[in-house]
Amino acid sequence: MIFDMDDTLLDTESVFRSIIFEVCDELGFEMADDVHLSYSRRQP
Repeated sequence: MIFDMDDTLLDTESVFRSIIFEVCDELGFEMADDVHLSYSRRQP
């Protein structure tokens, strides 16, 4: 089993972003890009 903790094998940041926005929407919360980027390690 190979673990990818630092995007050396796969860039999963876009998948994570999509999931976070979808889950927040389903729960009735609004996720904003600036909020997401504040806890995301990758800055634009």
